[in-house]
Amino acid sequence: MADSIAAGVAPATVLTRDLGSAPTPEEKALVDSAIAAKKGVAAAISEIESRRALVGWSSGAHTAVDVGLYAYGPGSERFRGHKDNTDIARLLAKAMGVSLAPR
Repeated sequence: MADSIAAGVAPATVLTRDLGSAPTPEEKALVDSAIAAKKGVAAAISEIESRRALVGWSSGAHTAVDVGLYAYGPGSERFRGHKDNTDIARLLAKAMGVSLAPR
């Protein structure tokens, strides 16, 4: 999204298209402030995504510690064993019948 904004696409257009709804005035101000400062646009977008998803982060760092992933029900066998974190989105998309191809 930050690359699209840097390429000249209006921030409100990018946020509406990629986040699924128009930005609130506060969200627009957050991105506009980052654009004016010429840094932190991706971080501003991440903040908006986290707020919308009701996700709070306790750290900005990674620990490289394995994390348990639990699944049950139809398709749960796809999640057995050790999985790389980059495979999880693809596995979930396949289980839900959703395409991750760019729009």
